[in-house]
Amino acid sequence: MLQIPRLTFAILDAAFGPRSLTISESGGPVRCIDSTTGHELWRHSPGNHVHFLRLWYCNTDESFYGVQWEFQKGSFRSFVKLNAATGEDMTLCQLDSWEEVCCAKLRCLLTSSGKIISLRDGKVLHRLEFPQTDYPDRSDNLPKS
Repeated sequence: MLQIPRLTFAILDAAFGPRSLTISESGGPVRCIDSTTGHELWRHSPGNHVHFLRLWYCNTDESFYGVQWEFQKGSFRSFVKLNAATGEDMTLCQLDSWEEVCCAKLRCLLTSSGKIISLRDGKVLHRLEFPQTDYPDRSDNLPKS
């Protein structure tokens, strides 16, 4: 069994690639670990008072993606692409959301502000009208008989 030591007090997220695992830690870097040997392949340090909240892997372009946040000020969140082989980063866009989910097969990111963002270039593909106030599938929304 491989043991990977923590660098800080808390792991925030992890994402598996075909032969590797990325780990984000509170106040720390994103590390890419070889999943068979446990050796660190690369380390991406996003800067002082910045860490990655979420990580995902996309088979289509063999890249990791993540949301980084400046936790000291709580000000910026950005969507970042990390090269799976080197850890080289490319900021795709700034985010105005508090939660995000990645759909690697559709190559997009959905944000809590309703934006659907392309993994290719960080551009907004579509915008969903959030927040939804009526949920037609809930029984309490049905007319009373």
